[in-house]
Amino acid sequence: MPNARMGNVEIHYDDQYFADDDPPLLLIAGLGAQLIFFEDEFVQGLIDRAFRVIRLDNRDVGLSTRFADAVDLPLVLSSLAEGREVVPPYTLADMAGDVVAVLDQLGLESTHLLGVSLGGMVAQLVALEHPERVRSLSLLSSTTGAADVGQPTEEAMAALLAPGPVGDRDTIIDHDVEIRRVWSTTEHFDEAWTRQYFARCYDRSHHPEGVARQMVAVLCAGEREEALRHLDVPTLVMHGTDDKLLAPSGGARLAELIPDAEYVELEGMGHDLPPHYWAPVIEAITALAVRSNG
Repeated sequence: MPNARMGNVEIHYDDQYFADDDPPLLLIAGLGAQLIFFEDEFVQGLIDRAFRVIRLDNRDVGLSTRFADAVDLPLVLSSLAEGREVVPPYTLADMAGDVVAVLDQLGLESTHLLGVSLGGMVAQLVALEHPERVRSLSLLSSTTGAADVGQPTEEAMAALLAPGPVGDRDTIIDHDVEIRRVWSTTEHFDEAWTRQYFARCYDRSHHPEGVARQMVAVLCAGEREEALRHLDVPTLVMHGTDDKLLAPSGGARLAELIPDAEYVELEGMGHDLPPHYWAPVIEAITALAVRSNG
């Protein structure tokens, strides 16, 4: 699989089957998630809609460059609460630059973007800082960075900050399944399917240290609300009504601030993307691409 380079960082990506005139759609996964978060069947549904689908591993996860900077999350949280400066190992803007590097590597002047959770925050910065590279912007389960919206429940925050287990493969996969259960879509949580997913993640690239560094990038990013008021990119915002990790108020605020943004509530969905919701998500993304003239 190919890599794109952003300075000393290599970003691993894959570029799915396409015809020469298929419009590109680049998918950006969330916190700690590898490109396989976007399941092959979901990707195929987009390809069937005549998209050229590109998935990437964000820096510090999957097969992209790993960092070595040690971070102390409790110390970062207390420092920020006390108004002290925290310098992250990298920023969300750096991660947005990685996306642009992939486009450059592929020779693409512009693309449709789908960002999920943290990936939605990165996608916002791509659109804000490089609007000429974005044909349309789809944001799923994301937020503006403001402290008064999109906050997790106490249970979700505790699960997010819980230290990972030290143990063998099965112990770690068991832990990941239970953490996912906290903020998953309750009605459509499939334990066996979730276990298989985390097994594939473990076998492809087990690198939990990158999650903490990505989280510090989010915590240090601040809010984007004033900039979003001036965003001039066709935008779709989608959010699950039962999202416990990033409350639906985050998606609602995004749709309120971004001019002419469409807002789609996904009834009962948590902070995941189970197969039950693939069809409406694909339909909404496709309709946005058509409205933005491909």
